[in-house]
Amino acid sequence: MYVQLITFRLDGMDPAEFASLCDTIAPEYADVPGLISKIFVADPDDPEAFGGVYLWRAREDAEIYTREGLAQVLVNSPQFTDFGSRILRVVPGPTAVTGGPVADLVGSPAA
Repeated sequence: MYVQLITFRLDGMDPAEFASLCDTIAPEYADVPGLISKIFVADPDDPEAFGGVYLWRAREDAEIYTREGLAQVLVNSPQFTDFGSRILRVVPGPTAVTGGPVADLVGSPAA
């Protein structure tokens, strides 16, 4: 299981307009192959900084999404700048212990 952190900034798009866009496109994420969930995030100190926290079944799913999926809208649109992406492996043992939001998905820690 993998977590992907995507960050970007708005350039020429009002944050309220972007919020409306997010409401419109959110249902499309239900059909992204390998995606378990997506959390839409915003920087509380910077009204033009946004991102997403994605939980993936496999690293390859995240890589395909970044290369060919909805992420390309961010990469190719002049209204979004400073695109960043990082894919990290979920460490199951301590995640299960701390009760993180994916604890049920990673299972119990080894005895």
